[in-house]
Amino acid sequence: MKFSLCKKGIYFIPATDLDREHAVKVGQGEIVEVTFNKNRNTQFHRKFFALLNIGFENQDNVANIELYRAFVLISIGYCDFILTEKGEMNYIPKSISYSTLPDNNDFERLVYNPAVTFIASKLSITNEELAYEVASQFT
Repeated sequence: MKFSLCKKGIYFIPATDLDREHAVKVGQGEIVEVTFNKNRNTQFHRKFFALLNIGFENQDNVANIELYRAFVLISIGYCDFILTEKGEMNYIPKSISYSTLPDNNDFERLVYNPAVTFIASKLSITNEELAYEVASQFT
């Protein structure tokens, strides 16, 4: 069972209603082992997907959003490279999961900011104009 906790003073409480439902299943006095991971800001993650949606909706070359996400990640260099037996280079986008990039600063520096620059250039607009469009998705 896995659930998230939020620190309040010296106590930890379930972060969401679903986390509370999971926490209730732990019996009184029962000892549990905790692995500490500092989660990325969920709003920031949603902001990244809003950015991808804007880019995806304004292009005609990629068939679906998952392929577009991979295209953007490879284009900004956030990928691994595999050399085939034929000497060809294959690119595999790296994961952007919370566990892979738990720190907001790393996510912003390695993924979000380069993606803004890349998508803005493809749309022939400034980074600021694109940032405004992304921000409007959250109002």
